[in-house]
Amino acid sequence: MDYEILFLKALAITVLVETLVLLLIARLALKSPASLFRLIFAGIICSAATLPYLWFIFPRILHDRTAMIVIGELSVVLAEAGLYLLILGVDWKKAFIFSACCNSASMAAGLLVF
Repeated sequence: MDYEILFLKALAITVLVETLVLLLIARLALKSPASLFRLIFAGIICSAATLPYLWFIFPRILHDRTAMIVIGELSVVLAEAGLYLLILGVDWKKAFIFSACCNSASMAAGLLVF
C-alpha cells in the first residue's frame, strides 16, 4: 500500500481518536466551558496540523526510529498544547493534559491498527 494512503488512514484514525478523547476529557474530567463546536474544531485542527510533520518531515530529519518517535511525539505534544491554548483559551496545564492524553490515545490506536 502506498505511504500516502497509509498516511490518510492514520490521519482519519488520529482525528477521530484525538477528537473523541478531547471531548471526553474536556467535558467530563476538566469541565471545560468550551463549546462542542470549538472542541471538535480544536481536535481536527490539532491533528491535521501536526500529523504530517510526524509522517513526512521528521523521518527525513531524524534517521533513528526511536529518536524520531520520541522527539516527534514530544514536539507534537508541545505544538498541540499551544494550539489548544489558543483555540480553547485554557491554561497551559489543561492544554498540556489535553495534548498528552489525546496523543497517547492516538499513538496507542495507531500501534493497534498498524
